[in-house]
Amino acid sequence: MKKEAFVTALMIVMANLGAWAAVSKVDVKAEQGSVQFLAVGKPAFLKIKGEAKGPTGVVEKKGDDWTAEFQFDLASFDTGISLRDEHMKDKYLEVGKHPKAKLLIAKLDLPADWTPTSALSKEIPFSGELEVHGVTKPVKGSAKVDSGAAGTSVNAKFQVAISDFQIGVPSYAGVTVADKVDVEVNLKNLKNLK
Repeated sequence: MKKEAFVTALMIVMANLGAWAAVSKVDVKAEQGSVQFLAVGKPAFLKIKGEAKGPTGVVEKKGDDWTAEFQFDLASFDTGISLRDEHMKDKYLEVGKHPKAKLLIAKLDLPADWTPTSALSKEIPFSGELEVHGVTKPVKGSAKVDSGAAGTSVNAKFQVAISDFQIGVPSYAGVTVADKVDVEVNLKNLKNLK
């Protein structure tokens, strides 16, 4: 009887380890992060910083590769000046027509056996497709991934040219915003697995 009980217990442990090792999906919720942008004006003394809710989405293993798909709520951007926010959202981003931006990354350079609680600290370059204002364009950036027993945090940075997305260059009283805008996405406590 003891041998049978041991074999049964071993089979249960092995089945659970197999399920854990087969982690293939990490959900990302808006409350787990934030999105910031920095637009520099012409003249350069003007710097416009904005922040929005974090993205929603999923980091998923497909075959041997990790992919990512995120959505950003453009209506949640806040620059601290309500009139500027209104112009940005209504006149330039047209969030009534295009409320979300989407980022698709076909391949993330993560180890095949990675999980959000694996020990890892790595700078990962990425390229993908960004959809903003109904226009999809390639985008490149880098993501600093730090993971361990407490979960994973990510700091991703990339730059976009607003003219690529058929967005007019904002201007007011002779001051315009430069075409290039820096975007930073921060995620934390990623450990919810499916």
